[in-house]
Amino acid sequence: MLTDTYTTRRHGRRRAENTHVKAIHVVVYTRVSTAAQNTLSQQLERCETHAKERGWTVVDRFAEIGSAFGPFEKNRPVFRKALDRAVHEATQFDTVILVDDITRLSRHGPDADRLIATGISFCVRGCSGPLGKGRLRDGIRAASKTSRNKSVAQRDANQTRDKDAKPRGGNLSNPIRVNGHETSSGRVRDNILRAAECLARQPDLPNMTLEQVALNLTNHGVRRVMSLKTLREEDWTVRELNRHWDTILAEIVRIQAQLGWPFEQGAA
Repeated sequence: MLTDTYTTRRHGRRRAENTHVKAIHVVVYTRVSTAAQNTLSQQLERCETHAKERGWTVVDRFAEIGSAFGPFEKNRPVFRKALDRAVHEATQFDTVILVDDITRLSRHGPDADRLIATGISFCVRGCSGPLGKGRLRDGIRAASKTSRNKSVAQRDANQTRDKDAKPRGGNLSNPIRVNGHETSSGRVRDNILRAAECLARQPDLPNMTLEQVALNLTNHGVRRVMSLKTLREEDWTVRELNRHWDTILAEIVRIQAQLGWPFEQGAA
């Protein structure tokens, strides 16, 4: 058994049983979601202190930068290595994977049953022994639910903020700005401005057809932003160029005037 000791109440008296403490080998796993978080060393230090206080032997350490959302088999190769190390060690010794917090294991509810199926014991810093199956399952599911609630709350807050900040009115007849409003008209204005800035520096523009203009924009990596939420982009098409060509030409004239270049109308 992996528990150090336990006591029972029998005939009104407490009696210690199983007082023999087995040698427990520990594989420490630490994780952060992004490189901006710098708590890996602190997690490791706390886990090693926890193991030392209980007389456990740390045999290996694994640190990873990766999200706990989604199946760990796909998203976290280092965690899979830690599991393999624990399985190998468990052939000779009682072994646990020790983490600083249960969220370091996973925030993905279905992972709970997958971790239980590995047959590996898991321990969270602050606990005297490994987590039971029920406690492990409940802990990961609770972490998953908490994360979902936070995500929903953040999404609602962002939607409220964007709604309050959304400008009223506006159309293509207004001056084009580099940092346009986050609206459909603002997105179109920004797309047109990026295209005009690219084309204004093409000396052979007057001799180009719209098909050549579209290819030129594609070759220069100038694309249309189709959605501000997903930042999905598409190449300029002849149809879209023809639709906005008068506005694009007006911007090209303005930009070339600032640069001191003469302009000749093209792209027939």
